[in-house]
Amino acid sequence: MGELHLEIIHDRIQRDYHVRANLGKLRVAYREAPSIPVTLGGSLDRNLGNKRQFVSLSLTITPIDNGQLPQIKLSPSVSIPSWTTAADVLESFRGGVDIACGQGPLLSFPIRNVQIELVGLVLGVGTTMAVMSACVSETVSKALRKTEVRLLEPFAQLVVTVPEELLGTVLSDLTSARRGVVDEVTSHDQIATVTAHVPVASLMGYSTALRGITSGSGSFASVFSRYEPVSRVLEKTITEQLRGYV
Repeated sequence: MGELHLEIIHDRIQRDYHVRANLGKLRVAYREAPSIPVTLGGSLDRNLGNKRQFVSLSLTITPIDNGQLPQIKLSPSVSIPSWTTAADVLESFRGGVDIACGQGPLLSFPIRNVQIELVGLVLGVGTTMAVMSACVSETVSKALRKTEVRLLEPFAQLVVTVPEELLGTVLSDLTSARRGVVDEVTSHDQIATVTAHVPVASLMGYSTALRGITSGSGSFASVFSRYEPVSRVLEKTITEQLRGYV
C-alpha cells in the first residue's frame, strides 16, 4: 500500500465515519544481510524431566546475492541418527533458522541474502527436535553477531508521466534529491514517461512533491523492485535515526 492510498483511507475514515485519526510517520521496511562467511559451533545440554537432552552442531553462514529469504542446506557429511529422519532434522533446522533470522543484530530487521548450512550434528538419544531447533536458533544468532551485517534498503520501480516541458525538473528531482537511477525516458504526444529505480525511503511525500512540481499535471505509479545495500555513510545515518540518536 502506497502513501497516497494511506492518505485516501485516512481521509475516508474521518469523513465517512467521523473518527479522528492520526496518521503516524511511515517506516521503511529495511532488511539486514551478512557480508562475511562465518562457521560456528554450538551445543545444548540439559535435563528435561528425567531425560537428558543433548545437541552439538556446527553451521556455516554464507552471503548470497539472490534477494531471497534465508536458504538452508544439509551437508552430506551430517550423520542422521537412526532414531530420527533427515526430514525431521531439516524441519527442525529450518525452524531454528527462521527464528534467528527474524531479527538481525544490527537494527532487528529480518535477515535476507544468506545461506545457512548444517555441517556437523550430534544428537543424544531421545533428544527432541524442539531442543535441536533451540540450539540452531542460538547458534545462528551468535554467528550473525560475529559476521559483518549490512543494512539493505528497498527500491521501487517508479513510472512517472509528465508533460515534456517539465521533464527536466522531474528528472533533476529524481536523480539529485531522491537518489533515483533513471532506466528509460520515452515520449509520445508531448507526454514524457520516465522509468526509474528509486529508494522507497526517498518516495515518502513524493505524491505531494510531484503535484507541486507539475501543478497537478504529473502522475506516477510504483511497485517494489528489490533490496540493495546502503552506503556506509547512509547506514550510519539510518542507524542513528532509528536508535534515536538524532
